[in-house]
Amino acid sequence: MNGLLEAGYSFGQMLTIPIDLAAGEKWNLTQKLDKLYDKMYEGGGFRDPNTMSEQVTKTLTEYGVPFGLASKLLRPLNVVLKSKLSKIQNRGARYVSKGITSVGMNAASFGAAEFVVGNRGDTIDPPDFFGLIDNPEVKYEGEEGKSGRDLAMARLKNKIRFGYAGTKIGATWGLIGRAVP
Repeated sequence: MNGLLEAGYSFGQMLTIPIDLAAGEKWNLTQKLDKLYDKMYEGGGFRDPNTMSEQVTKTLTEYGVPFGLASKLLRPLNVVLKSKLSKIQNRGARYVSKGITSVGMNAASFGAAEFVVGNRGDTIDPPDFFGLIDNPEVKYEGEEGKSGRDLAMARLKNKIRFGYAGTKIGATWGLIGRAVP
């Protein structure tokens, strides 16, 4: 149930952030959503997951909807690319091209899901691909004491950072999927 609350909160932010960016201090919808989330979390008897099964259930619920939606939205592009790539005559080039497409689609899906789901208090350490890629520490924008447009801008910047980190994780999944027979 905790993952469902987190997913609803994340999707709610997708509505409140643009409105607060446009309206400024007029409505403070992002801040009101935060208060509503805190009230529901405390009043609903939710707690942080303690066991492995609780954490897995929460994560699958929280990330499943955004990842599935991103994958479905990207499917037409994936179908077009695969049909174009299947016409490559060289078997090795065709296989490499399809692998690159798979990595790119996974990276885009994970990045989009992480953009939606990344919330305050979350931390993420993207992979450094065994030292092959310089992975500078991701700095998150502080949100304390901000409201209206400033809070919405800080939240949007943090979501972009989460999306960037999710894209790198998704690329890793695409590489693993191609390497495992």
